[in-house]
Amino acid sequence: MLAEAERTRISTPVKLPAVVVEPAPKRPAPEAAPNSDRAPPLTYRPKEAAAALSVSQATLYELIAIGALSARKLGSATIILRSDIDAYLAALPLMVSAAKAALEKTR
Repeated sequence: MLAEAERTRISTPVKLPAVVVEPAPKRPAPEAAPNSDRAPPLTYRPKEAAAALSVSQATLYELIAIGALSARKLGSATIILRSDIDAYLAALPLMVSAAKAALEKTR
């Protein structure tokens, strides 16, 4: 059996000091940081590559399926090389301005 003093010590509630938890400051996204010293990544996951190309993930997978953009497997992860994204963008046709198109029609 517990002594009287021991029972009192156990049954007496302990008051703890109030703890104030402040939220951590938000860091800017790496893409949003201007003049960043960080080099762009060498590889992208499909979600990141879609965001970099400003297309949906479905469109990205279509580009991969038709062979317009190369993707690789690293274990179970699908990756897209930055150089493959650069090559895809460089191969896109140039946009003809309306004025230039109208000029070509008159020739």
